[in-house]
Amino acid sequence: MIYDHYEAPEGLAKLTHRKDRIMEIKPRGYQDKSDLLAIGSLIRQIYQLDPYYNSWSFALYDIWAQRKLGDQEVFGITDWQQNIRLWEEQKTGLLGAAVFRDPDLVKMITFPEHQNLLIPMLDWVEARCRQKVISDKQLKIETSDHNPFFEKLLVSQGYEKGSGYYIYREKDLTARQNELVILPPGFAIQHIASANDLKKFHCGTELVFNFPDNPDVYQILRQAPSFVPELDLIVLSPRGEIASFGSIWFDRSLSLAEFEPVGTVPEFRKLGLGSALIAEACNRLRTLGCRKVTVMSWSESVGANRLYERAGLLPKTKKNYWKWDQQKNLFRTTDSSRSTSKRGGKH
Repeated sequence: MIYDHYEAPEGLAKLTHRKDRIMEIKPRGYQDKSDLLAIGSLIRQIYQLDPYYNSWSFALYDIWAQRKLGDQEVFGITDWQQNIRLWEEQKTGLLGAAVFRDPDLVKMITFPEHQNLLIPMLDWVEARCRQKVISDKQLKIETSDHNPFFEKLLVSQGYEKGSGYYIYREKDLTARQNELVILPPGFAIQHIASANDLKKFHCGTELVFNFPDNPDVYQILRQAPSFVPELDLIVLSPRGEIASFGSIWFDRSLSLAEFEPVGTVPEFRKLGLGSALIAEACNRLRTLGCRKVTVMSWSESVGANRLYERAGLLPKTKKNYWKWDQQKNLFRTTDSSRSTSKRGGKH
C-alpha cells in the first residue's frame, strides 16, 4: 500500500509524507500469537505518550486477547483472526491496528503522530463489514473524546454518536495510607486459591452478568501478562457462598491497574461488599507498588457510578460509540475509488 498523500475529510488537518517514508507503511493480516503481543505492547506505548488517547485499555485488551486464544485452544475457533489488520513500518514496527472486538464493535489503535492511518483503517473496517454483511446490528466504533481527529473523521463519513458512553475513572494510590476494609460480621475477602473458589467466582459472574464462563478458557485467561493471582478477589458469605467479586489487572511497567469485572450477587447487595472489595484491592496494589488504578463504568449504571465515586475512582474521560448504518451507506464511495480519486495512491 503506497500513499503519497492522505487527503483528510473537510475540517481535518491534512498530513503529507515523503513518498519513501510512506512506502514503508504496509498493512497485513494476523499471522500468529506474536501479533497479539505486539498490539498489547502498542497500547502500552501509546498510554505512556497520552493515557487517554486510545479507547482500549491494556487490561481490557489483555482479557480479549487471552479469551481469543482460549477459544482457539479449547474450542478450535479461529475466525477472529480474519478480523485483525495491522499497519507496520519496516524500521519502527507496528504503528496501528484495527480489530473487530465483537462482530459489530471495532477498536482502532494508532500513535497520535500517525493519526492519518485511521483513514485507511476505516476503509478496511467498512470493507470487512460489507464482506461480513452484518444484517441485524449496526457497526459500532469506539473512540476516546481525547482523540478529536478520529471523532471528526467519523462525523465526516456519516457516523452518528450513540447516547450512552463509558466513563474512564482513575484513582491515585500514591498519596493515601491503607484504607479501612469494613465487612459485615462473618464475611471474608480472599483471592481465588482453589478449584472450588474458581467455581464460586464463575457462579457469581453468571448471577450478576448472565455470563456462563468456561473454566478451561478462564485458565488460559489467567496467563495474560497483567494477571496477578493475588488480585483475583472474591467475597464469601458466612455460609461460604459467593457474595461479591472483583478481578484487578496490573501492569508493572506502567505502574497501572484496572478493575474488570466487579460485581455483587443481588442477594448480598447494599451491605458495603463492593466498597470493601475495592478498598482491599487498593491496599494490595499499594503493596505491589502500583501508583494508579482505573475502572470503566457505563454512563447509565447509576449504582456502579455511585460505588466508584465513593471509592475515589473519579471520571477522567469518555469512551464514545459511533454507529454506522450499512444499508444507509451501501452506495457510498468504496475504499478503492476513494484511495485513487482522493489520495493519489493505489493498493
